[in-house]
Amino acid sequence: MDPQSVIEAGRAAMLAAGVSLTPDFVSPQEQAELIAWAEAMEPHLKPNRMYRAYRDVRTLPDIPPIWTAVRQRVETLMALGDDPAVEPIFGLFLSIIRSGGRVHNHHDSSPPGTRHLRCNLFVDVPREGGRPIILRKAIDVAPRTLLAFYANEMRHASEVFDRDRRIVLSFGYTVPAAHRLPNAIGA
Repeated sequence: MDPQSVIEAGRAAMLAAGVSLTPDFVSPQEQAELIAWAEAMEPHLKPNRMYRAYRDVRTLPDIPPIWTAVRQRVETLMALGDDPAVEPIFGLFLSIIRSGGRVHNHHDSSPPGTRHLRCNLFVDVPREGGRPIILRKAIDVAPRTLLAFYANEMRHASEVFDRDRRIVLSFGYTVPAAHRLPNAIGA
């Protein structure tokens, strides 16, 4: 099998498992705006384990129009309708992980008969390491990539990294059990 076929087979397997990747979800200019905003909001984030901080965006002192536009774009792509149910525990958050940090291996909860849809926009990623891990498989993501998966069904984590930082905007929704991810891989 040629290398491109191997890549496409891997992407198809991820989609079948309930993982969707959308590269270039935001433009470079939007990325720059989001990074500047995240840096300004970092002092307002709550520590969560060593080298990691996060906070529900709706509780931050500044929510820029670009964040609202990105949220609406996520909801449209994921076919969530006009008034989607935001996941009640972690909701919609900004996360910054510094060198030495990671996300521990876990899965999230969801009420019976529903799924916890988690859509992570990788605004900034370290040059090495820090990749998301879903079902024990590290996934290469470039900056500006949107990764969507069902967080209550799939154990997930991230690699430790030792340089740079990782900035993620995370959008969480409670969706019906019948919800399916759009085929965004390769889009």
